[in-house]
Amino acid sequence: MKTYLAYYVLIVALFSFCKKDNKTEPAAQNIRPEKTIYVSNELKEWAYFNIGSYWIYKDSINNTLDSVYVYKITSAFKTQLALDTNRIYEEITIWLGGYSAGMDWILSGNTIRRVVGVNNVMQIFNLDTTLTVNLPAYGTNKNYSISNFSVLNTNYGNVRCFAFKYLFFNPHQTNFDVYETNYWKKNIGIVKSLYGQPNSSIRKLLRYHVTQ
Repeated sequence: MKTYLAYYVLIVALFSFCKKDNKTEPAAQNIRPEKTIYVSNELKEWAYFNIGSYWIYKDSINNTLDSVYVYKITSAFKTQLALDTNRIYEEITIWLGGYSAGMDWILSGNTIRRVVGVNNVMQIFNLDTTLTVNLPAYGTNKNYSISNFSVLNTNYGNVRCFAFKYLFFNPHQTNFDVYETNYWKKNIGIVKSLYGQPNSSIRKLLRYHVTQ
């Protein structure tokens, strides 16, 4: 009798174990793989600057001086659903003060984005693409390298030109188109900036102090 009872207990235990396995299998099959994409070291060379870094620009149109400085750095991870993978992007925000206040740089993967206007995010830099043809639509117009680029009698060598057009939207003002062209130098930042409707302001780097 004891032998039959032992067999009975064993069969019940095995049956219960199989039922639990059947319940967990579908959940395991629905788990999506994850891929974490960090800000590339190459992009950091172009645009990651420590707190206290600053740039002084001379406006060649009205002959005034403007400053930009880094006062805060934050980081976060954002999830983006792809076809078969959850992509987790590292995002580093370089918070800027001075005339660029509110136009902070958001580093993600190989791309820099920026907030323009009210809740309007514009890509301003991408190391993965090259574009030399002007486009009439909003967005990127140019994205290419230039050699032997000089500003105010200083030769910065190779720089990256990135030009774009966007609609500046503000519910309290009239919307208007903005054209912007920036010339970036690795380990220094923006050495020249053309901004306006078009080019109502031309800022050239006069001096700077940066750490990375």
